[in-house]
Amino acid sequence: LVAAGDPLQLPPVIATPAYLSLPAQPASAGGATHGSSAASGTASAGPLDSLLRPLFVRLSQIGHESHLLTYQYRCHPQLSGIANAAFYGGKLRDGCSASDRRPLLPCLPPLLFVEAQGQAQLDGFTRSSYNTAEAHIVSRTVAALLDNGVCAEEVGVICFYRAQVNTIR
Repeated sequence: LVAAGDPLQLPPVIATPAYLSLPAQPASAGGATHGSSAASGTASAGPLDSLLRPLFVRLSQIGHESHLLTYQYRCHPQLSGIANAAFYGGKLRDGCSASDRRPLLPCLPPLLFVEAQGQAQLDGFTRSSYNTAEAHIVSRTVAALLDNGVCAEEVGVICFYRAQVNTIR
């Protein structure tokens, strides 16, 4: 078996409500989730625990050795530098240069953080989070990019919550 991927990526998303409502297991019973004792090598407690642990964590727990690839080719070096420092201990190398990953418009920096203020809210039906102020900023930014000649196919918006996607739309 050759499994290619990254064990440090986001854990699986559970979309089945039945699994989200299982009663919590006490820590001593092994009801840990990704990043806790179950993810670090102790026995799994049940279906919810196994669904929350990424495949690579489960494979390493049964003895499969993983090998970190050395180079990343997707991101601008400033963006990959954040993940490299936070998760990879500086071991990740850039296979592309800043000139290979130019901004969509010459006046834009390669990486920008914007404080949106606003308040996170919870959708009562889906239990998913959203922030209206952030959604407005994203919508206006995408519109400005399109108005300045950036092709829609070159713009991507990543949201971690379905309610945020719906708010932006």
